[in-house]
Amino acid sequence: MEQAEALALTLKILSHAVWPVDPVRASCEREVQIGPDQHNAPCPLAIADDVEGVFHRICLPEMPDNDADPVRQMGYNGARIHYPSRVCQEKAARQQRTGVRLCERRGVSELAGDGCSVLHPAMPSTDLSNDIAASREEILKQLASAADHPVELVAVSKKQPDERLQAALDCGQRVFGENRVQQAQEHWQHRRDIEGLCLHLIGPLQSNKSEDAIALFDVIETVDRKKIVRTLSEAAAKLNRFPHLLIQVNTGEEEQKSGALPADLEELINYTRQTYPGELKGLMAIPPVDEPAGPHFALLKKLADRAGLPWVSMGMSADYELGAKLGATHVRVGSAFFGERKTD
Repeated sequence: MEQAEALALTLKILSHAVWPVDPVRASCEREVQIGPDQHNAPCPLAIADDVEGVFHRICLPEMPDNDADPVRQMGYNGARIHYPSRVCQEKAARQQRTGVRLCERRGVSELAGDGCSVLHPAMPSTDLSNDIAASREEILKQLASAADHPVELVAVSKKQPDERLQAALDCGQRVFGENRVQQAQEHWQHRRDIEGLCLHLIGPLQSNKSEDAIALFDVIETVDRKKIVRTLSEAAAKLNRFPHLLIQVNTGEEEQKSGALPADLEELINYTRQTYPGELKGLMAIPPVDEPAGPHFALLKKLADRAGLPWVSMGMSADYELGAKLGATHVRVGSAFFGERKTD
């Protein structure tokens, strides 16, 4: 296909579906070749798009002659997909299970075969509240199926616009996770009187923000050193407010990541129990992105059980079902709950 034809095809596709197009390559990318006889053909047109946080390139060998929906008309038989990382693989597995729901939400009626689901670009929702409500319902069903114990869904609301937060509240979500104290104040300070609202701090905490964190959050999941325990303890005593604490564990022992090393965990647990006037409830971890999450989840659960801690926060959008299966009491889900968000 000549360049001019490719451009014309692009315009025609956009005029039919109004798909958001983003040519930026990302670390988590799917490569798809559509059509039963197109396995080795060059890709005449590449559209990069973000569906549930997974970037992919969709190669469209041809365009239907009629004016019908191009996605429904274009065959997906024999689609070829490449998932270059664990994150992509786990997201793909989850998307395969939830593909019908996603297609229904985005107005696409057919899925790819042979394990290839959700190969279409994301289409803008016409009803944000219904869109988020459908995501929440599906995630809760998956968690109930994956675990034989209650699992709390923490909706990660960092950098989400106000209308998405309100849509989540409207569908009954009351537990939210935030990465930064200041942004959490902007999101929730004026909503603090909502019945049942429970806020988790899931990002790194600077010691000079300890008093603000104690004042706003109900759970602080990222305790990782004695200094933070001390400043939180002082702030809690001053404000007479005692959020639950979780210790973040660096299960992969990554130099660039926050969290107590497993070898140092027992000492930090004992110190926290002796120093903090509230309750130490559990452990939290974020596995390395280039390693299977399962062993890290299993290790975290074992460490929590050994310490007699009832809460285990593990599992995010790519792997919350696995976390639930391996004993998570809390999962932190962002893009799978809210959809794509803008990043600064």
